[in-house]
Amino acid sequence: MRVVFISILFLLIASGPVSAQNFYKCQGKNGQWYFSENLETMPPYCIKKIRRELAKQAKEKKARDAEEKAAAEKRRKEAPAFSTGARFATGGRGMDKDCSALPANLKKCKPYSCMFTTPAGKQIKRYVNGLLGKECSYVEEQSKSKSIVCHFNSSEMRMASLYYRLVAKAKKVKTKMIKDKNGKNKRVEIIDGKQMENPIAAGLVNGACEIKFTQR
Repeated sequence: MRVVFISILFLLIASGPVSAQNFYKCQGKNGQWYFSENLETMPPYCIKKIRRELAKQAKEKKARDAEEKAAAEKRRKEAPAFSTGARFATGGRGMDKDCSALPANLKKCKPYSCMFTTPAGKQIKRYVNGLLGKECSYVEEQSKSKSIVCHFNSSEMRMASLYYRLVAKAKKVKTKMIKDKNGKNKRVEIIDGKQMENPIAAGLVNGACEIKFTQR
């Protein structure tokens, strides 16, 4: 029991001002740690400290969101300059025979490559090429002459990682048409009851992705 308590205490200390369990944590001036589900029950010093930390996090998130929104708007107004480059990333270990590790590598934009086999038996090579500036370079080589090249921002990268993780484990996937905020038809996927947009399809619409044809 003591070991379990120490482990939980360590996780709370190692996490941010608000843990995954919605506990507030703070180390007081005397070095003592305080934990509570209710911020108002913390010592005055901790209340001020945590509020400053949360305000800082909210400000940083707002700035990131604004930057990504501006970048997305720029995509829609300007023709993207994509390039697959002469080589693709393999993460130094060659190409995996399946893409089970793709979500984890895509989430961190860690160089990685894998071979994905569709239900129809078609093989598609998928590459995470790493960060280009603040965007993650991702490529799906669908044939010797056709590739889909994407530059995902951090939000798109996380959503793409989640999408591929859910699809890999899904028992049932179906598609349906919905209306977007502008009243236009949009195709979405229902993955075990969870509605998501295919990141490639979305990228081809918002400018994050482009289809490239290569003559060989």
